[in-house]
Amino acid sequence: MKNTTDHYQQDQFRLHGRVEMHLNGQTICVNACGPFNIELTTALATLEGEFLSNVASQGPFFEIVTFTESVLASPEVMAAHGQLLVMLKGAGLAHKATAYVIPENLEGAAFTGPIAAQNYAAVDWPFKIFQSLEDAEQWIKSME
Repeated sequence: MKNTTDHYQQDQFRLHGRVEMHLNGQTICVNACGPFNIELTTALATLEGEFLSNVASQGPFFEIVTFTESVLASPEVMAAHGQLLVMLKGAGLAHKATAYVIPENLEGAAFTGPIAAQNYAAVDWPFKIFQSLEDAEQWIKSME
């Protein structure tokens, strides 16, 4: 099963950023390394759709996304993220809750975090941002 955006190279423009995901029990664990461009978002939509289709019978799931290097994304990327959430929710593939791990000094945190929170709120999807993986894991456990 494909589990990284490395498998989805676009035609003309190179992907900026990388996303890798795997399933750990009832939690989808995602490692995301930015900054992210729209080509990466397109690859992510394909990856997530295929990944969730392969494991859908085991769900629904929680999700923890850990960001490294940068979380910077353009407004068009954040708009595409919002559309991806609408698509997943409409397809019945929304997660029980999503936690982001974004250290406050990570490039783009002040911009991307609040917009992501708005995107999740718009589709009534439980979401929270944490500074550490341990705090994210505790919150996910409290939601079970």
